[in-house]
Amino acid sequence: MKSILLAWTILTGVNTCNDFEVIKATEQQWAGGISGSGGGTDYQITIVVKISSNELEIDGLWIGERFFPVKAKKKFPARTSDGFSVNDTIYITTQEVNPRIEILTDQNKKEQPRHGGAKQDKVKPPIVFNGAALISYTFKGKRYYKEVSELEKLKFNARP
Repeated sequence: MKSILLAWTILTGVNTCNDFEVIKATEQQWAGGISGSGGGTDYQITIVVKISSNELEIDGLWIGERFFPVKAKKKFPARTSDGFSVNDTIYITTQEVNPRIEILTDQNKKEQPRHGGAKQDKVKPPIVFNGAALISYTFKGKRYYKEVSELEKLKFNARP
Protein backbone atom coordinates (compact mmCIF):
# COMPACT_ATOMS: atom_id res chain seq x y z
CA MET A 1 0.00 0.00 0.00
CA LYS A 2 2.83 2.39 0.87
CA SER A 3 4.47 1.75 -2.50
CA ILE A 4 1.20 2.58 -4.32
CA LEU A 5 0.85 5.84 -2.37
CA LEU A 6 4.49 6.73 -3.03
CA ALA A 7 4.09 6.01 -6.77
CA TRP A 8 0.88 8.10 -6.91
CA THR A 9 2.61 11.01 -5.14
CA ILE A 10 5.58 10.86 -7.51
CA LEU A 11 3.40 10.61 -10.62
CA THR A 12 1.01 13.40 -9.66
CA GLY A 13 3.54 15.68 -8.02
CA VAL A 14 1.19 16.09 -5.05
CA ASN A 15 2.70 16.51 -1.62
CA THR A 16 0.93 15.40 1.50
CA CYS A 17 2.38 15.63 4.96
CA ASN A 18 1.42 15.10 8.59
CA ASP A 19 2.57 18.45 9.98
CA PHE A 20 -0.75 18.98 11.76
CA GLU A 21 -3.95 17.15 12.67
CA VAL A 22 -7.47 18.42 12.03
CA ILE A 23 -9.37 18.05 15.30
CA LYS A 24 -12.59 19.89 14.43
CA ALA A 25 -14.14 21.36 11.29
CA THR A 26 -17.47 23.19 11.29
CA GLU A 27 -19.80 25.17 9.07
CA GLN A 28 -22.60 27.38 10.32
CA GLN A 29 -25.15 29.10 8.15
CA TRP A 30 -26.39 32.49 9.31
CA ALA A 31 -28.70 35.30 8.30
CA GLY A 32 -29.08 38.90 9.38
CA GLY A 33 -32.21 39.80 11.31
CA ILE A 34 -33.28 42.64 9.02
CA SER A 35 -34.93 41.97 5.68
CA GLY A 36 -32.39 42.24 2.88
CA SER A 37 -29.39 42.06 5.21
CA GLY A 38 -28.12 38.87 3.63
CA GLY A 39 -26.58 35.78 5.09
CA GLY A 40 -23.83 33.31 4.58
CA THR A 41 -21.79 30.50 6.05
CA ASP A 42 -18.97 30.64 8.58
CA TYR A 43 -16.29 27.95 8.33
CA GLN A 44 -13.84 27.11 11.12
CA ILE A 45 -11.19 24.41 11.12
CA THR A 46 -9.24 23.71 14.29
CA ILE A 47 -5.90 21.97 14.01
CA VAL A 48 -3.14 20.86 16.36
CA VAL A 49 0.43 21.34 15.12
CA LYS A 50 2.72 18.30 15.27
CA ILE A 51 5.98 20.15 14.53
CA SER A 52 7.71 23.27 15.79
CA SER A 53 8.42 25.71 12.99
CA ASN A 54 8.15 29.27 11.85
CA GLU A 55 8.16 27.89 8.29
CA LEU A 56 4.61 26.47 8.40
CA GLU A 57 2.16 28.74 6.57
CA ILE A 58 -1.48 27.85 5.95
CA ASP A 59 -2.73 30.05 3.13
CA GLY A 60 -5.68 28.50 1.30
CA LEU A 61 -8.89 26.54 1.76
CA TRP A 62 -11.13 24.89 -0.81
CA ILE A 63 -14.74 24.10 0.04
CA GLY A 64 -15.74 22.16 -3.06
CA GLU A 65 -14.50 24.37 -5.92
CA ARG A 66 -14.74 27.61 -3.93
CA PHE A 67 -11.33 28.92 -2.93
CA PHE A 68 -10.79 31.10 0.14
CA PRO A 69 -7.46 32.73 0.98
CA VAL A 70 -6.93 32.14 4.71
CA LYS A 71 -4.45 32.78 7.48
CA ALA A 72 -4.04 30.43 10.43
CA LYS A 73 -4.12 32.03 13.85
CA LYS A 74 -3.47 31.03 17.41
CA LYS A 75 -6.19 31.74 19.95
CA PHE A 76 -4.20 34.79 21.02
CA PRO A 77 -2.70 35.84 17.65
CA ALA A 78 -0.38 38.54 18.97
CA ARG A 79 2.57 36.14 18.70
CA THR A 80 1.65 34.23 15.54
CA SER A 81 4.72 35.72 13.85
CA ASP A 82 6.84 33.57 16.18
CA GLY A 83 5.68 30.49 14.30
CA PHE A 84 4.00 27.42 15.67
CA SER A 85 5.11 25.00 18.38
CA VAL A 86 4.28 21.34 18.93
CA ASN A 87 0.72 20.96 20.25
CA ASP A 88 -0.31 24.57 19.46
CA THR A 89 -4.01 24.81 18.69
CA ILE A 90 -4.51 26.79 15.48
CA TYR A 91 -7.71 28.18 13.96
CA ILE A 92 -8.47 28.58 10.26
CA THR A 93 -11.59 30.69 9.71
CA THR A 94 -13.33 32.14 6.69
CA GLN A 95 -16.77 33.29 5.73
CA GLU A 96 -18.85 32.98 2.59
CA VAL A 97 -21.30 35.86 2.31
CA ASN A 98 -24.34 35.70 0.07
CA PRO A 99 -25.15 38.92 -1.76
CA ARG A 100 -27.78 41.09 -0.21
CA ILE A 101 -30.17 43.41 -1.95
CA GLU A 102 -30.27 47.01 -0.82
CA ILE A 103 -33.14 49.15 -2.01
CA LEU A 104 -31.97 52.65 -2.83
CA THR A 105 -34.20 55.57 -2.03
CA ASP A 106 -34.01 57.27 -5.41
CA GLN A 107 -36.96 57.63 -7.80
CA ASN A 108 -36.29 54.33 -9.56
CA LYS A 109 -35.75 52.28 -6.37
CA LYS A 110 -32.94 50.34 -8.02
CA GLU A 111 -31.81 47.05 -6.57
CA GLN A 112 -28.10 46.77 -6.14
CA PRO A 113 -26.22 43.67 -4.97
CA ARG A 114 -23.61 44.13 -2.25
CA HIS A 115 -20.92 41.60 -1.51
CA GLY A 116 -18.82 41.04 1.60
CA GLY A 117 -16.67 38.44 3.32
CA ALA A 118 -13.88 36.43 1.79
CA LYS A 119 -13.40 36.09 -1.93
CA GLN A 120 -15.14 32.94 -3.15
CA ASP A 121 -13.50 32.33 -6.50
CA LYS A 122 -14.41 29.12 -8.27
CA VAL A 123 -11.00 27.60 -8.71
CA LYS A 124 -10.34 23.99 -9.56
CA PRO A 125 -8.42 22.48 -6.64
CA PRO A 126 -4.87 21.36 -7.45
CA ILE A 127 -5.69 17.78 -6.48
CA VAL A 128 -8.81 15.66 -6.55
CA PHE A 129 -10.22 15.27 -3.07
CA ASN A 130 -13.24 13.42 -1.75
CA GLY A 131 -13.66 15.21 1.56
CA ALA A 132 -15.53 18.39 2.44
CA ALA A 133 -12.52 20.72 2.29
CA LEU A 134 -8.88 20.93 1.29
CA ILE A 135 -6.25 22.92 3.19
CA SER A 136 -3.33 24.34 1.23
CA TYR A 137 -0.09 25.16 3.05
CA THR A 138 3.65 25.47 2.72
CA PHE A 139 6.30 24.00 4.96
CA LYS A 140 9.95 24.90 4.45
CA GLY A 141 9.04 26.40 1.07
CA LYS A 142 7.32 23.28 -0.28
CA ARG A 143 3.56 23.15 -1.08
CA TYR A 144 1.39 20.56 0.70
CA TYR A 145 -2.33 19.73 0.94
CA LYS A 146 -4.42 18.23 3.72
CA GLU A 147 -7.93 16.91 3.16
CA VAL A 148 -10.69 17.57 5.70
CA SER A 149 -13.06 14.61 5.59
CA GLU A 150 -16.21 16.38 6.78
CA LEU A 151 -17.60 19.63 8.14
CA GLU A 152 -19.88 19.39 11.15
CA LYS A 153 -23.02 21.44 10.50
CA LEU A 154 -23.78 23.69 13.45
CA LYS A 155 -27.22 25.05 14.29
CA PHE A 156 -28.45 27.93 12.12
CA ASN A 157 -27.53 31.32 13.59
CA ALA A 158 -30.18 34.06 13.25
CA ARG A 159 -28.18 37.22 13.88
CA PRO A 160 -29.78 40.41 15.16
